[in-house]
Amino acid sequence: MTKCIVQDKRTYYCFEEGLSEELEPLIDLVEHYLEEGDLPRHCVAPPPKGELKGGFQPSKEISLSKQNFPFRRPLHGQDSSVVEPVETHRSTTNKIDFGVSTSSTTKIKEWEITPIYEGRNRLLRARKGEYDLVIKCFAVPNILRGLYYGWGRNSKAKRSFQNSFYLEELEVGVAKPRAFVEEHSHFGLLKRSYYIADWIDYTANNIQAHMRGWSNPNGFIPALAQFIASLHELGIEHRDLSPGNILYKYDRLTKNYDFSLVDVNRMQSYPYALSPSLSLKNLERLASNYSVSSQLAHYYAEARRWNREKTIEELNRLCDDFWLNRLKKLSIRILKREKGFSFWQTFKLYLSYKWTKWRRKLTSDAGKKAELYLQEEELYRKYFSLEDIRHTLRRKEHYAYLIDEDKLSL
Repeated sequence: MTKCIVQDKRTYYCFEEGLSEELEPLIDLVEHYLEEGDLPRHCVAPPPKGELKGGFQPSKEISLSKQNFPFRRPLHGQDSSVVEPVETHRSTTNKIDFGVSTSSTTKIKEWEITPIYEGRNRLLRARKGEYDLVIKCFAVPNILRGLYYGWGRNSKAKRSFQNSFYLEELEVGVAKPRAFVEEHSHFGLLKRSYYIADWIDYTANNIQAHMRGWSNPNGFIPALAQFIASLHELGIEHRDLSPGNILYKYDRLTKNYDFSLVDVNRMQSYPYALSPSLSLKNLERLASNYSVSSQLAHYYAEARRWNREKTIEELNRLCDDFWLNRLKKLSIRILKREKGFSFWQTFKLYLSYKWTKWRRKLTSDAGKKAELYLQEEELYRKYFSLEDIRHTLRRKEHYAYLIDEDKLSL
């Protein structure tokens, strides 16, 4: 691996000499965008026609040698001996040392940067000549996390880079990793970090619509179930397996689906296939629709040769528990964002709902119980039903299904 350190503790890791020479000006542009909120005029590129916004991410604990990563288990046919680790000390030198002469480099046209996603972490698309890359800019950690990532655990960018190589070795769909960059303070605290991979064109940048039951392309659920089952049989646990972290491409000629994982910095591998309990637990956040989770469980059980009825029952129970536990957080967030409520206003509404339900369940007076149930249902329909997207609470408490939109106006 080529390595260089430039400009106040910024460290680059990249296999390709050609790209490594371009990393410094590219990251300079990215930092300018992050700090100033815009880009130099000559670097701005409009989003391509039809391009979708969405999440990208890829990660795992391995070494920096391209030839031999110390995985938890050696790959099939791979020598299990551990090679000499790559030197990882930091230096304060401002000299670029890529192992090649930079004076003879031919300068091509400037990088074109396209913002793709704005959130806690940011995604940018960068194009220049033969390169078409996606850059994930991780949020600057607080002091404690900066200390933790600087002196303890590997950064998210590094884990993304390493995990992507691991998935490539297993022939699992993932964007080709290109480089990662870290910036540290003088005391070794992690400041900024970036993960760089190839841009991949997919039919959809997430599977949210299909997992909510808004659309059901022919053959999609069986293909997705087979893909996830193959991951689990390889011993891979993606610990944030949500609809936004699975991309897919549909080939109209072959009528096949090609899936790719993103945001893989939270990933664990095992030397054996995942157990039934861990496998189904890993699926709980995927489907926010009861019918979709039932179909997913059906085809997943078929792929793993499990009992279908038991698998469907267990996955639906896990999904219900997951979405019910998230309801309070999601409801408070949407009331703050869409209605302008303060945190305490939304929290007070939630406590009022819980208090009404508690009183209703404790009273023995049938008339009072019916009155409290109506109050409880009204609070649910007015403030919490929109985020009960799986209808878990509605089904549990037998609330009316139809929602009067007029009652939702606060």
